[in-house]
Amino acid sequence: MNLPDCWKKAFGFVALVALASGIVFFDTWSGMIKTWIRSETFAHGFIILPISIWLVWDRWDSYRRLIPGFDWLPLVFVALAGIVWLAGSLANVLVVQEYAVVLMLIAGIWSVLGHNVARRMMFPLGFLLFMVPAGKALVPPLMEFTATFTVDMLRWTGIPVYREGMYFFLPTGSWSVVEACSGLRYVIASVTLGFLYAYLSYTKLWKRALFVVISFLVPIIANGIRAYLIVLLGHLSGMTIAVGVDHLIYGWIFFGFVMAILFYIGSLWRDPRPKRPLEDKGSPVSAQAAGSCYRDRLFAFVVALLLVYAVWPAMASWIRSHAMDEVPTMVQLSGRIGSHWREAEDPKWGWVPRMNGAVSEAVHYFTDGKGGVVGLYLASFGNETQGVELVNSEHPLVHKSERDRWRRIAHQKKTISLEGSSPVDADEYVLRSYARDLLVYKWYQVGDENTANPYLTKILQVKKRFLGDHSPELQVILFTSADPERYRQARERIRRFIGDWLRLRGQ
Repeated sequence: MNLPDCWKKAFGFVALVALASGIVFFDTWSGMIKTWIRSETFAHGFIILPISIWLVWDRWDSYRRLIPGFDWLPLVFVALAGIVWLAGSLANVLVVQEYAVVLMLIAGIWSVLGHNVARRMMFPLGFLLFMVPAGKALVPPLMEFTATFTVDMLRWTGIPVYREGMYFFLPTGSWSVVEACSGLRYVIASVTLGFLYAYLSYTKLWKRALFVVISFLVPIIANGIRAYLIVLLGHLSGMTIAVGVDHLIYGWIFFGFVMAILFYIGSLWRDPRPKRPLEDKGSPVSAQAAGSCYRDRLFAFVVALLLVYAVWPAMASWIRSHAMDEVPTMVQLSGRIGSHWREAEDPKWGWVPRMNGAVSEAVHYFTDGKGGVVGLYLASFGNETQGVELVNSEHPLVHKSERDRWRRIAHQKKTISLEGSSPVDADEYVLRSYARDLLVYKWYQVGDENTANPYLTKILQVKKRFLGDHSPELQVILFTSADPERYRQARERIRRFIGDWLRLRGQ
């Protein structure tokens, strides 16, 4: 490929931006690549950059006529993305840091190619965002949809089924919807391919948008059908077919078949590609202002570009070393909570919370003197490190080693109204074993704030770090034994304990 001199310089500056991003944000990029390696769901990240490069090469005739040049405005977007990266770094939210470094890369490339070129390369550049291993927040709702769809289809086809949370029981055996059954990998693969297919096949914006929406919805429904068919096969075969690794194989075969149909139907409305290259509509003035092929203000621009990249890790390091003393690892508890609760012995319920990587954790039991016992679990992660955080999806209530004895059968959001204190938002769970049910309430305490919202928790943590606030950051879990016929009494017991505990703390 014969490159004009301007484009040789342009690709050199693009390489400089990529190198600077890789060096300055090495930890973030390496963390992203490690996720691609260990997770099949995000292994597609390896091919995103080659696809983006191919997309530029495929339409090179449309780009080579353009005049690249420096553009100062994108440096503002580099700085804004840097602020987002800083917030993500202080809160240890890897996905935020990853999106920020990719956006900084895109804005940096925009700055060295100029607005006129970057506008034409909008899709190849934007496609780089698919490198970020994101989407795990979709797992719970996808699991819920899959379980509900499967159970409803079984009942519709006359098969008796009893459901408890993510578990359901048929006359021939029991099944459960786990994270691998959520269909997230199908959704991510379908949406990624859907964006690419829509860009290559359509020129009308509404067609592209419609195909992307369909590529998101189809795998969700297809995964529900897949789960139903697997359970049906297992049931009809007396639990001899589709009960092991083979049901994953059947799932990928079925998904491939569905995607083939989707792309075939999409091809029926394909728009013809332009017959001639797009002409450069940029004005000579804008080309001259771009730097006449990088001859003007070269040194100043490169220095500004590198500084706007390098400042954020330096600032994060400074804040961590000067504005963040050790976060207290635990709060002190007395032997009594108010006048109603005194510390009690372990009731031997057979379950206690455990948080992976907690710096400090403790379980206390309190009785109201009327036979009611409440367990209070507190866990702290100190100043946190990557992978060892207060808010982390790797903190399950029921660990894998306990799933043969305990299962989560219900979950809902609760707002607990209290006299003399602010309401407390919490996640309410019901855990069941063969011996008993446990009613569990879970939320985060950041300083004096109590919330069950993980996103708000991260924002509060960032705020604390900027302000140099050294108050505790805790995972709070309350739990009590609950008779299946008397959940109201268990909820009232928890509510009374929370009110007395918060009044003791002056909240």
